[in-house]
Amino acid sequence: MGKIVKIILIHSGLWGFNSRHRQQQLRQNHFPYGKDFPGHVATGRFSNGKLVGDFIASMLNLKDTVPPFLDPKLSDEDLRTGVSFASGGSGYDDLTIALSGAIPVSKQIEYFKVYIGKLKGIAGENEAKQILGDSLVFISAGTNDFILNFYDFPTRKMEFNIDGHQDYVQNRLQTFVKELYGLGCRKFAVSGLPCIGCLPIQITAKLITDRKCAENENSDAKLYNKKLGRLLLQLQAMLPGSKVVYTDVYDTLFNLINEPQKYGEYYGAYHDHIKREKKKKQESVEEGGH
Repeated sequence: MGKIVKIILIHSGLWGFNSRHRQQQLRQNHFPYGKDFPGHVATGRFSNGKLVGDFIASMLNLKDTVPPFLDPKLSDEDLRTGVSFASGGSGYDDLTIALSGAIPVSKQIEYFKVYIGKLKGIAGENEAKQILGDSLVFISAGTNDFILNFYDFPTRKMEFNIDGHQDYVQNRLQTFVKELYGLGCRKFAVSGLPCIGCLPIQITAKLITDRKCAENENSDAKLYNKKLGRLLLQLQAMLPGSKVVYTDVYDTLFNLINEPQKYGEYYGAYHDHIKREKKKKQESVEEGGH
């Protein structure tokens, strides 16, 4: 697969470490973020440890972790082997960042153009073109376009129903991929939506007392993902020499939530702990009602 360049537009649950190098509302540069990361430091990732992109880079024997493009300490080798343009709280719709203060897609494209200029300065015109063509461009966004722009803050809901909003977001995605293709990228992995209704922020926002998933939001995510799969096939046919694949995150997360024992002792023990806490809370409520 050659070198790997990370073009990642991620919701606030995952990547966001370019945000560490600028001011924005969503912050993740404090404990407990990073508690399981090498060195136990908060890196700007919305996670206790490494993320998917880090593991991909490691599997390809490129590097253990993928650094943010805005890191002033980037080395020439970092630029050759991959960086991230991610910003936690961003989305395909620039209106989404009005609430999060994240780096919009349009700005991330500008950063990518700066990156290309630096890469050409390091590797030369021909090798830079080869690196871009061989790179894996991993794109994961969209969740915030629904949480921050439709469900919890219904800005776009005043313009679209859910079907129309999904089409609008995917049109933005399509434009973004075409821009990257025009800049020399050829290999794309595009993530679908997770089970949005099972995210803790959505369960809490809906005041769901039994902590069950918001099924309507999960159904919307499934529909979005089906549309996305079809769109990506069309995009690949439209862009000569490209490889555009869909990556599923819905089923993985949903199965982890509902059958954690299959994923190891840690998740199974945590699931049992949550069940015990729910039972204690329910018993307390019932006792208070007598």
